Amino acid sequence: MALILVGSVAGAPGATTASLALAAVWPAPQPVMVVEADCSGGDLVSRLDLDPRHGMPSLAAQCRHAPTRIDLAPHLQSVRVADRRIDVLASAVGAVEATASIGPSLAGGLLATPMDATVVADVGRLQLREEAGAAWPLLATADQVLLTSSGRPDALAHLAAMLRAVAKMAGERLRLLVVEDGPYDADEISSALSWPMVAMIPYDVHATGLLRRNGPSAFVRTRLGRVLGRLAQTMTATSTPVHGPAEAKPSLPTQPVPVIGRQYDARTTPTPAIVAATSMSESAPLMWRTR
Repeated sequence: MALILVGSVAGAPGATTASLALAAVWPAPQPVMVVEADCSGGDLVSRLDLDPRHGMPSLAAQCRHAPTRIDLAPHLQSVRVADRRIDVLASAVGAVEATASIGPSLAGGLLATPMDATVVADVGRLQLREEAGAAWPLLATADQVLLTSSGRPDALAHLAAMLRAVAKMAGERLRLLVVEDGPYDADEISSALSWPMVAMIPYDVHATGLLRRNGPSAFVRTRLGRVLGRLAQTMTATSTPVHGPAEAKPSLPTQPVPVIGRQYDARTTPTPAIVAATSMSESAPLMWRTR
């Protein structure tokens, strides 16, 4: 089993869409499963018109009552998304029920069951408090970790604040997925965050609308589908077994929280800048581009 963890930071939704889209373009014929492990509550029951009686809550109940006879099949729902058959383990919609069921389902069911499928785990928004979600135990064991963010300066500031903690657990298995809705390109973001693995993904409302149950296969031909398809091919080629946090990590800034934003002067045109938290004099002006 290859485990791919997808999460986001404050101000940067998109983990569920990225997880579903990545599964839809995952290279055939390898089976793929989407696991919704977001403790704030799931979206896939509504988005894919699933039966709420089957999923994380039912698997957690089986893990509690029959921990030695775990069978994933009754809890999975198979749907066709963008002409690809995907098995889905959906979370409860409510945060309380989701939080109560995800831990037992992962530890006693999913991670303890041998399988051939690639598992894409949507853990939602990451928080620094370990008790706030199921993501942190998975960071050390996932084969690949994708952290999604908007390209806006405010969202990148949240990403910068979280990057050190996530990189400490995931090491070189961490890739940043940044939406092209801000003024910076991949090289500028990579330089500002001192992190080499940054992939830009299109902001495409039409394409994401195709990611529905029995939706058209046209998604794979959209720019978003093509970009994520190439990413999936790269991840398939580079995935290696994981035995714990990676020892070798790309360099990180000496200060954990750089401030990313725009400096405004009422007399001039606003100029984006990335400013180190320790010294305003170390600002690195960036060229403004209109999207």
